Amino acid sequence: MATKEAAIAEGKAIADLRETELWDRGSDALEVMAAGNAGSDFVQRRLKELRATDEQFRNAIPDAEVTRAKLDPSLGLAQLVAMAMQAYADRPAVGQRATQLVHDPRTGRTSRELLDHYESFTYADIWERARALAAMWHRDEKRSLRAYDKLCVMAFAGVDFTIADLAATHNGTVVVPIQTNGALSTLQGIVQEVEPRWMAVSLENLNTAVELVLTAHRPAGLLLFDYHPEVDSERETLEAASARLREAGLDDLIVTIDDAYRIGRTVDPAPLFAEEDTHKKLCTIYYTSGSTGLPKGVMWPEMMLKPMWRMHSEIPFC
Repeated sequence: MATKEAAIAEGKAIADLRETELWDRGSDALEVMAAGNAGSDFVQRRLKELRATDEQFRNAIPDAEVTRAKLDPSLGLAQLVAMAMQAYADRPAVGQRATQLVHDPRTGRTSRELLDHYESFTYADIWERARALAAMWHRDEKRSLRAYDKLCVMAFAGVDFTIADLAATHNGTVVVPIQTNGALSTLQGIVQEVEPRWMAVSLENLNTAVELVLTAHRPAGLLLFDYHPEVDSERETLEAASARLREAGLDDLIVTIDDAYRIGRTVDPAPLFAEEDTHKKLCTIYYTSGSTGLPKGVMWPEMMLKPMWRMHSEIPFC
């Protein structure tokens, strides 16, 4: 049996070897940290080198003043988010694969084609859109989405999903993501339990969302994103979904995210949600998969999410 000293020596040798491999590959600091404790001296040397030689790394390092300001215990989640969005306004925040429209002269149809690069959006870009969406939701007297209302979201992560989530946080809305691959009966049970004021879905989940509206719960509105009206197949999907809702007397239920921006930019801005002591305020409900029974909703108060926004690191992180 190996002695304690031998085990420690073996572990140090593995760490030293791993450190050499990382350095030889020119690994960035995130990979070094993820690899484990390869030695704090090495990490500091690597950070120093990246600050001196990598402009993107240097420009992405968290601002010390902003980091200190975020530690104010009186700030709620919406204030923390707004602070980060405004303080880092000019920095890239999110990215997505660039696309272009392709017209087929034989069929006369237009489709979308992925390109070999990405396009990025700054914090200012996405915050402006989030505030416009928040204003549309807040100022619509007939179907407003405000503090403590619930928003069910059905989509894969993406830029539009992020903006919808930020807008909900801005208004103090409770966000409830639901599985995109769940059985219809499972999703019906979740929606009936939550009774969301609004639903937000990507185009690929629109048909499922319409089925839920018709068979489980009728929200005040349905926000559609990841939608490109220039693409024939996408426009046809929306037209078919709208026709089904029209037959049920829900003509104006669907609002595209671009239309929401246009409306939100013409009305007064929504007030940023603020209350005293929001530590225990409910902000998110995550449902389990239901693989061992009925899905269960796990309630997350602000105290669970605020530490993520207050996180400090010398290394840029998302």
